[in-house]
Amino acid sequence: MSKKFKGFLKKRYVGSITEVQKHPEQFYQDFCKYVYQIQEKDIDDQKLSRFVELIRITDIYIDDEGNIINPNYGILFDWILNIDVNDEVRKQIINFKKGINYLSEMKKRFIKYSNPFEYYLNCFQSSNYKFKLELNKKTEKPNECENIENNISIASFCFRKIKNDSLNLELLNNAVKFDDKYIGNIFSHIQFAEIVKMWKFSEAKIYRRKNKIVVDNINDYSKSFVVTRNINQENRNLQANYSFLKNTDIPKKLKIENYLKGLGEEFFKGLNEKDKDRLRRWKEFKNFSVYGISIERWIEILVEFKEHAFEYFSKTGKYVAEITKVSGDKLGDYGELNLVANVLNFKNDFLDTPFFTCSGRLYVYLPAVIICDPVHVMHVVLKYNKDTTIQNMRGNNFEETIGRLLEKRSNLYCKAEKDKNSGKDIKIQFGKKQHEIDLIVEDDEGKLVSIECKTFMDPFNYRDYRIELDKMYANDSNGYLESDNSHYKALKKGGYKMIKRNVENSNATISKNKSLRRLFSKPRDWNSLYAVFLTNLIFPKSLIKKWNKTYCFNFVHWFELHRLINKSSLNEDVCWTNIDGYRVGLKYKKFDISFNGFTRETIEKINDVQPLSRLVEERRDIKFNNEWRVVPNKLTINELESIKGIIIRYYE
Repeated sequence: MSKKFKGFLKKRYVGSITEVQKHPEQFYQDFCKYVYQIQEKDIDDQKLSRFVELIRITDIYIDDEGNIINPNYGILFDWILNIDVNDEVRKQIINFKKGINYLSEMKKRFIKYSNPFEYYLNCFQSSNYKFKLELNKKTEKPNECENIENNISIASFCFRKIKNDSLNLELLNNAVKFDDKYIGNIFSHIQFAEIVKMWKFSEAKIYRRKNKIVVDNINDYSKSFVVTRNINQENRNLQANYSFLKNTDIPKKLKIENYLKGLGEEFFKGLNEKDKDRLRRWKEFKNFSVYGISIERWIEILVEFKEHAFEYFSKTGKYVAEITKVSGDKLGDYGELNLVANVLNFKNDFLDTPFFTCSGRLYVYLPAVIICDPVHVMHVVLKYNKDTTIQNMRGNNFEETIGRLLEKRSNLYCKAEKDKNSGKDIKIQFGKKQHEIDLIVEDDEGKLVSIECKTFMDPFNYRDYRIELDKMYANDSNGYLESDNSHYKALKKGGYKMIKRNVENSNATISKNKSLRRLFSKPRDWNSLYAVFLTNLIFPKSLIKKWNKTYCFNFVHWFELHRLINKSSLNEDVCWTNIDGYRVGLKYKKFDISFNGFTRETIEKINDVQPLSRLVEERRDIKFNNEWRVVPNKLTINELESIKGIIIRYYE
């Protein structure tokens, strides 16, 4: 039975993005109450600032297309500005209102509305036409192929605008070349929606430059998101090795095994280590069921359907089709495919969810399936899966990976959750509160380190990235920062004494934990204990700097600790790319920073420098076989005027 939602006034950080989206009326009522309290008594300025932030980064006031949903928030902001509030909060509200005014001006001046259904339909048909051109390039001249994914995202945007049960699906199967000026109006709508998302989720600033409006998304949030996204793109298969267009002779089973390994390595991290457990976890993982279908079967269905989609498209030239016509009897159990299609029923983008329902029948947008990466699609499936078992499994295995690396390197450690010997958690109880410790590790200098391990979903857009960041503040116990910091303080304050007593007590279940007994077998300097927040997400450096002032953590990416433990270079980069049909690793060094092993000094330097982020930020083109090659997924700054009168500055 789910817990009853208690509102937004009790927690220090108010609530999460998802909570606000689920309870918009409750949020408005609680915000009104809090605003009313401003004159009645002293209030927490940090809490008021959090209310304002949540109004911006959710859809309760302004949606992703710049439409005002609830104008009452604007009235409340005006009221707050007329009374005595903290200068920082005042500045936050003033900048918020300026941004909304600029968005409103842009919409009136530059976005034209005229017979929108016809425009969006024509743009969808134009996307079909461009897809066919680019697909031909992909088979004939891969190096000349443009961004097909972006083209399909444009088709997705248009589909959201025109989708209804009375839609003539034959219209979606037309592929028509329209003049760029004719398509310009629809493209400006798409660009404007991106501008709104930049402003809402990645702190983009909007200002005037002469007679033009500038949307400046060159900032710490945007940079960290793009670096994270680019690294995730490299970790995914992206068809670099097993493109169905070039490698049709590869046995199907081998393809599926590779997709599974790719998914397992990306989802659990560190599975490519050369040790005895290298294959164990992905073998367990592939048999895990999601919606009653094993992940191995999910991949098999996606790979087979992808091949049938290409075959069907080649024969018929259709872009939209009923799934039964695409699959025929070749995919076996239609019930399985029906479930897959329903789980991946269109939400925001065909690249994520390529199926859709119309008049009770299931259809598929074939271009999205033809170029789809099954690893990415499975990420989407797992994201929408409500069963948290696999997420817990991911977190536990993340800790195990780090533990095994430490063990191999002869660093003493003990793992908190479900120790393999005792099956018991390491928990410290002070008063009524229980504290869990993920890992306690001995570094190269014999000092102890408390490591809190956190796995986040891999974000591929600004909204998802901000939702993941939001978890640092806003879960049930006021976020990871508050709860994990309290765990660390409890351990340092004297929790180790309680653990030691339980270890020495032969009747205590925790005494069966061999790694714990080994770590606590001799006196240690617990005053020198330091803490690491280990994660698979890159945080904005400005947030890390802010958090360092309040919390005790050093923020380290798992990639950095992995290299540190393995005594690998932290300033050497390898970019994998597909050159002339071969997977090639481009290796080079960019900056020189000395790291003296796994020590407190090194960890603190990693926290300050963020080597992984710098490696991607500072990538340069590389000479390969006497040719200059563009390094994939390097960070670049673009400035363009895709909508006349609006300049966008952004990372790519």
